[in-house]
Amino acid sequence: QLLRAEELAVALLEQAKGEAEVSRLAESYVARAEALAAVESVSDYLRYAGTLGDVDVEVRGPDQVVVSVVEDGKEMIIVVRGTRIRIRLEKE
Repeated sequence: QLLRAEELAVALLEQAKGEAEVSRLAESYVARAEALAAVESVSDYLRYAGTLGDVDVEVRGPDQVVVSVVEDGKEMIIVVRGTRIRIRLEKE
């Protein structure tokens, strides 16, 4: 009888640990989903939309951008917070 009670106590402790782990994981997933939703709502702000040749270019995000067309239909430079992105279509 004592052995059976110990086995039952161990099983109940394992179950409680499992439930606590599930609860912790659920809280983690909810926090992650909330953070992702906040990022998506901020980064969804359209800063620039245009084309370069046959390519559609769209810049979204919370920061201001500067877009310069260097060579019409061939090359553009996008500057975002100190980062410069150069896009140049292949020469034909």
